[in-house]
Amino acid sequence: MEPRPTALVVDENALVRGTLADCLEDAGFVVIQAKDGVSAVLVLESGAAFHVLFTGIQMPGPIDGLGVANRVYARRPGTPIVVTSGRGVPDALPPGGHFISKPYDVAAIVTLLSELVAA
Repeated sequence: MEPRPTALVVDENALVRGTLADCLEDAGFVVIQAKDGVSAVLVLESGAAFHVLFTGIQMPGPIDGLGVANRVYARRPGTPIVVTSGRGVPDALPPGGHFISKPYDVAAIVTLLSELVAA
């Protein structure tokens, strides 16, 4: 039996984050949730294993979603990164990063993350 993939899901909105986490878990993922950029960086620095990052851009605190994405890329350059925002496409994503506009279809996100982990 292959190990289940792990997703780090970062969003300040608990309902949005929890809904996506539930759907990913139903699809076979283990999910680590972070409520903001600082929490996500703590997960990264703890050495916790995850196979894909999904993060919103706008969030409270000193580290936004792009900051998280860039830190993940710097420390784990092979990790797929998906960034989302309702305010338009960001100026710069980490190399190989994917952008999804809000509102998004949760099922499409689950499919995309599954494909990225399998690649």
